[in-house]
Amino acid sequence: MAGSPEVYECGPYALDGHERRLCNAGQVVALRPKAHDVLVALVRRAGTLVTKRELLDLIWRDVSVEEGVLAVDVSSLRKSLGECGVAGTYIETVPRAGYRFSEAVRRTRVPAEPLSMKWPIGVLPARPEVS
Repeated sequence: MAGSPEVYECGPYALDGHERRLCNAGQVVALRPKAHDVLVALVRRAGTLVTKRELLDLIWRDVSVEEGVLAVDVSSLRKSLGECGVAGTYIETVPRAGYRFSEAVRRTRVPAEPLSMKWPIGVLPARPEVS
């Protein structure tokens, strides 16, 4: 979303898909790149089932991978989101079908900052002299 990146908020978490960053109460949570992509896909469709096939096609477009890699990334996300037991589950598994981000999500648009001319770019000579 050029011009106004989307940020998704859920409880103490803020997910910025454009900046590829997840924060928990302002602290950055480290995620593997594909796990981040899975989280963005689930959060964008919060409350609805996202099938395993949809996620595999979306995240691993031109690569043939097995469903197990998806399960690994979802497990990693659950640990990163601090899920423990049934209570406080952000990502719901729908057996033999897919996953659902089950918490309420609020989407906000962050206005893009205009480009600054504070630090103008200089023009280099066409043939710089080397001493």
